[in-house]
Amino acid sequence: AGGNQSGDSWQNAIPELADALKWANTNKANFTTTPLQIWVAGGTYKPKYTPEDGQSLSATPADPRDVSFLMVNNVQLYGGFAATETTLNERDLTLTANASILSGDLGIPNVDTDNAYHVVLRVGTPTTTLNAELNGFTITNGNADGNTTIQVNAGIIQKSRGGGIYNIYTSSDIMNVKIIKNKANYGAGMYNVDSQFKLINGLVVNNITTTDGGGIYNDSAGYVTV
Repeated sequence: AGGNQSGDSWQNAIPELADALKWANTNKANFTTTPLQIWVAGGTYKPKYTPEDGQSLSATPADPRDVSFLMVNNVQLYGGFAATETTLNERDLTLTANASILSGDLGIPNVDTDNAYHVVLRVGTPTTTLNAELNGFTITNGNADGNTTIQVNAGIIQKSRGGGIYNIYTSSDIMNVKIIKNKANYGAGMYNVDSQFKLINGLVVNNITTTDGGGIYNDSAGYVTV
């Protein structure tokens, strides 16, 4: 990050993905016709804001583990950049040095008990399906071991499910992702409820559940095709 941090070029990159998504959420009415693309350079990024309704993406939620990356309708996230590209075709996802990692490891490194409940939340509403692309990321270190819920976009999010990715009321595909080393009571890697989409070129491995769905758990009309 440098320059004026406006996000209009690599030289003016926004330092944190969390801040870019917060801005996109505030301005989401502008993207109904032309989707917004957010390009993410290689590195490790952690969530900063709670997505809970009524909290206005607060950085100081009552439970610090409620923070997550909240996807925004008609916003497309692309990771895996070297921060020199000018077109999507120049991105080389085979280069491990350019890996864009979304991590829920908020506090003490390698201690799960203070990790985010959900690294990524893809939440539509009961009447509006979320359309938001996730492409080119590693999702890791979520730990959905809670026993309460929060409300996001009028959807009820259970803190015991979906440590890596939690999907509700969404149909947009997930591409070029690695979902690794997440934990939950249900659906450690990914939890789907009322969501139907494709997982394209995805790796789901080394996720651990205490109950069901170590990799992927589909619930209440939810399904994913690979």
